[in-house]
Amino acid sequence: MALRNYKSVSVGELCKYEANSRTHSAEQIEQIIRSINEFGFTNPLLIDENNTIIAGHGRLEAALKLGLDELPCIVVDGLSEAQRAALVIADNKIALNAGWDIGILQAQFEMLK
Repeated sequence: MALRNYKSVSVGELCKYEANSRTHSAEQIEQIIRSINEFGFTNPLLIDENNTIIAGHGRLEAALKLGLDELPCIVVDGLSEAQRAALVIADNKIALNAGWDIGILQAQFEMLK
């Protein structure tokens, strides 16, 4: 598996991974839109060499609603179908396994007030 540099890809050239089991509610897409509006597009999509999305389906939906023409992407090539499926699941699940330091989180919320 090789990881190539970033590249910009036209949203029309991006393909959704048909077996993506992750769902995105309208509320979450609106949250992504607000984040993009506030901070910019800070998290590139992961795609394969055929421009099929591995990670970033929600970001694509938000970008379409915002009328963006191109998105930053990282190309991961040389994946087998099984590796692609595992990466799609792992990318979504690993982040969910993280915890929170409640004290630091509360302090950050206080600072943001």
